[in-house]
Amino acid sequence: MALRFGASTVPMTGWLVNGGDPASEQERHLWAFRSLVTDYGVKILELAADFATVFPSVMNRGFYERVADLQQELGFGITNHLPFFWIDPASLNETARRASVTSIREAAEAMAPLQIETYVLHLWGAWSSAAFKSFPTVPADLLLTILLATGERSLAEVLEFLPAASVCLENLEGISFYPLAPIAQRNGCRICLDIGHVAWLQEDPLAIVRQYGNLLGQLHIHDVTIHPDGKPHDHLPLGEGTRDLPGIFAALESQGFGGPVVIENNYKEDLIKSLAYLA
Repeated sequence: MALRFGASTVPMTGWLVNGGDPASEQERHLWAFRSLVTDYGVKILELAADFATVFPSVMNRGFYERVADLQQELGFGITNHLPFFWIDPASLNETARRASVTSIREAAEAMAPLQIETYVLHLWGAWSSAAFKSFPTVPADLLLTILLATGERSLAEVLEFLPAASVCLENLEGISFYPLAPIAQRNGCRICLDIGHVAWLQEDPLAIVRQYGNLLGQLHIHDVTIHPDGKPHDHLPLGEGTRDLPGIFAALESQGFGGPVVIENNYKEDLIKSLAYLA
């Protein structure tokens, strides 16, 4: 089965929106989506739902109705990267945890006009990641267990309004991929394997694909180099790092993987390089 490649729209739009000129900002984003499909041949667009929560006066339901019209016109697929900036579904502050789930729900409701194939979910946010690294007096394995259990509580609430089979849990930097598998299995959802994030713990993405291919619903792909101090530099253009991309793609094809394989670069020039690599 041929792999289905897509790309995040962020390299074309950036993360900031001028809330003082909603009409122009909507047109700018719509143009970027159209350009990715018609000029660069991208068949699947990953939309960042943070725009709907951080800039609701601009990226509102009316805007996503226009995106739905464009999707109908051009025939591209959409994956929804659920909000992850400024929220934390694993927060041990219960008020913040509930607010995080509410934020995810509001984004999903705003983007409901779209035909969405998968929803990528971060089970924890920046504060939980910082806590995991910053509490030397708390055993790391105990803290991780608590954070994952809290994130799974939030996941159960998210699955009250999103279909479990379409929700993909993403592995994040600094925390092992492997605890996600049983959480996904228990809740009937799948995993979005980020092949760059696993570099932070020297985990092998090819081995993960071979072992968990039947549990994967989506991939995030970007390349990685390792600094002399051992720290990764990720989100590089494809082909400019150390990831065994041909091996990963071959393993996916051999397993008949049919989910989206989404390029996650941060800059337009890097995305263009990645698309050229795939071509």
